Amino acid sequence: MIYREATASDLTPQGISLVSEGLRELGTEEFSPERSIQTMLGMLDDPATLMVVADTGDELAGVLLGSVYDSMFSNTSYGTMHVWYVRAKYRGGWTGYRLARIYRDWARMAGADTVYFDVNSGVNNEMAGKIAQKLGFKRVGELYKWT
Repeated sequence: MIYREATASDLTPQGISLVSEGLRELGTEEFSPERSIQTMLGMLDDPATLMVVADTGDELAGVLLGSVYDSMFSNTSYGTMHVWYVRAKYRGGWTGYRLARIYRDWARMAGADTVYFDVNSGVNNEMAGKIAQKLGFKRVGELYKWT
């Protein structure tokens, strides 16, 4: 397994199927391939955004998208995770952990004073929380959704 930054060649319909799978599994929103490609192409050129994939050589096993933003209320910045998804057949190993560690370390190097690890998918929040804690993150609250 190779962990690398995503490239424009990953943003094909086959490549973005990883994000599509994640959204289907979460059941949170309708997937738009066109909007996804447009958004992620913009993210590729943004130095404040990380797009990292776990690549088996045959397919993408996982993806993590994160960004660093300036705080609205202080002179600090923070890292936030947008997408963290690992295909079901690659779960239970090191793929999710390694993607999360890359994000944590990148956010700090990108200048984040605080780094947030979002555990809110409902796929396996308990396992995700354990990974976050293993990486040194502390639980700070809960997330609620209204649609």
